[in-house]
Amino acid sequence: MSAQSWQGLGRDEDEWYRIAATADGGIWLLKTPYPEPVIELGGTRRVLETAHKLIGNVWGEEGTSRMQHAWTVDPDRIRSLGVGQACWIHSGGCTYVQVARPKPSPLFLPAPKPAPAPPTVVIPPPQQEQDEHGGAGAG
Repeated sequence: MSAQSWQGLGRDEDEWYRIAATADGGIWLLKTPYPEPVIELGGTRRVLETAHKLIGNVWGEEGTSRMQHAWTVDPDRIRSLGVGQACWIHSGGCTYVQVARPKPSPLFLPAPKPAPAPPTVVIPPPQQEQDEHGGAGAG
């Protein structure tokens, strides 16, 4: 299933989620200004967040750490994808890819255009000399 936007998947929100949630092999996500509904299907992962006390311009000895849930797919990264970039959401993870444009095969290049024909030069026929009586001279 493919669509230009989240809303293009169906008639209403229930249909959008039903179609996206049944994607067995994963979901390809391209740049979009509204990635959150698809990102939610990718789930979260646990990350360790830490903080340290800063005293003046020196790190202090105190700090904290905690486990936090974060989206598997970063919505801001999806919003900033460029041409040829995509995110594949699969099995609770994601893979960011860059698709290179193929180089044209030299075997299938169009035939070169024929060289333009040289300009045609028209040379007028030589004129005959006229004698003093207005007739053509025998020459």
